[in-house]
Amino acid sequence: MMNCEFCYKDLNTNFSFINLFSFNKENYCEHCKEKLSLKVYKHKSYKLYYLAHYEFIKDKIYSIKYFGDIKKAESFKAALNNFLQKNHFDLVLIAPSNRTREAIRGFNHVKIICDIAEIPYKDIFIEPYRLKQSKLYSERKYHNFSLNKDFTNNIISAKSILIIDDIFTSGNTLESLALVLLKINKELKISFLCLGKS
Repeated sequence: MMNCEFCYKDLNTNFSFINLFSFNKENYCEHCKEKLSLKVYKHKSYKLYYLAHYEFIKDKIYSIKYFGDIKKAESFKAALNNFLQKNHFDLVLIAPSNRTREAIRGFNHVKIICDIAEIPYKDIFIEPYRLKQSKLYSERKYHNFSLNKDFTNNIISAKSILIIDDIFTSGNTLESLALVLLKINKELKISFLCLGKS
């Protein structure tokens, strides 16, 4: 028998060679398929894709972000793979975590999720220490990101870029990242993919 990759409930599906090695939405129960169905949101001039509303995934994100829970990260693999099989981008980037907080935790939770899902991504953004997202949201401030200069040519040659982050709140983080890229290549088509939207 197989279990839902998100809530772990029994799917009442017998093993077969095909479904044992398939990573798609069929590995979720009906409830989770509905909750994790891809949603599209227009944020200014950008397209935001997200998998679920924040309330549905917040416990899993917390476990991954603060405890590096690999099992919880695996819950998103099928949905992320399904999205990337259907959508092509020249370059996939990840939103950076603050280096100080990453050093304290010992990991970047977005990297963990992408590594588990076997997503080929580049980690090219550099971020100084910043206030927590909730504080930034209240003050409506943009972030002061910079770019690893070794990847400048990748940005120049790309036509479409996807930036992956965990939660979409105000859009400040993703907009700030997009602005860094557009300074190098103003013709870029930039999209965002987040696990959840608050």
